[in-house]
Amino acid sequence: MFGGFVESLAPDFPNVEVRTYVAGKDDDYIPKYGMVTKSMLILNESKVITDISKMSIRKAFMKLSKEGQQ
Repeated sequence: MFGGFVESLAPDFPNVEVRTYVAGKDDDYIPKYGMVTKSMLILNESKVITDISKMSIRKAFMKLSKEGQQ
């Protein structure tokens, strides 16, 4: 649902690694995160955001980008 939006943010935040997984197509995330039953955004492989909207995703990218610059 928001995979395209997340991918479109990648060029604006080069220090943020972007990787999207598609249920039913990708399964290499299962050993790391377990079975996922809903959309989520995982930052730095630890912080999970489940209240997903374009605004929350953009804010998360901006925060992660600022943390990476420090």
